Order: sequence, then structure tokens, then C-alpha cells
Amino acid sequence: MAIKSIESGLPAALPRTVNGKAVRCVVMRGGTSRGLVFDARDLPADSKDRERAIIAAIGAEGARPVDGLGGEDPLLCKVAIVDESDNPEIDIECEFANIVPGCDKPNYGTNCGNLL
Repeated sequence: MAIKSIESGLPAALPRTVNGKAVRCVVMRGGTSRGLVFDARDLPADSKDRERAIIAAIGAEGARPVDGLGGEDPLLCKVAIVDESDNPEIDIECEFANIVPGCDKPNYGTNCGNLL
């Protein structure tokens, strides 16, 4: 299992809501898809800080992120955030996001069967 630290990749303006610790993630490939899988407990609680952290982690801050996980292809810039469910009949819940390079907000209206 690959672990990637994004501590150095967090934007300077991002408050250290992760208490100075690196955010863990798994780089995963499923079929033709690849993406980062996060434990929701490791990400900042504030939604804007969380969004900036996952965009920084995947390397999609600029309009031409040639060094990012998905390169310039928004179909390959995927993120899954896994969390324990409050529902006793469900073990885990997973939220997917597609990151469009250069955008400042992930698209949560997507799904990825390959990573699922």
C-alpha cells in the first residue's frame, strides 16, 4: 500500500488544520482509473480547507498540471474519501470527487465504479 505525504504540497495560505501532520492517502488504480483514497478523519474538517488539501494532493492547482497524478486529463483526477458510517447497517461511506485541473472546487456529482 503506497502512502503519500502532502504536507509539503499544501498551499501556504492553507491553515494547518491538520495540526502539522502529514495527510495519509493511498494511490489506487482500478481498471482504467487511478486516484487518491483518503480517510475522512485525516482531512481538515473545514470544507474549503479540505477541498484545497485534496486538490493540492492530486497536483491539480494549475490549469496545466503536468506533474499531477492525472496529468491534464480531468477524467484521471479522482479522489475517494472514505468514512465510517453513522448508520448501523452500513460499514463505510465513500464520497467521490473529480478534480478538474485549474478549478478551485472538486466536482462531487461524480462516481467511479473502477475505484469503488
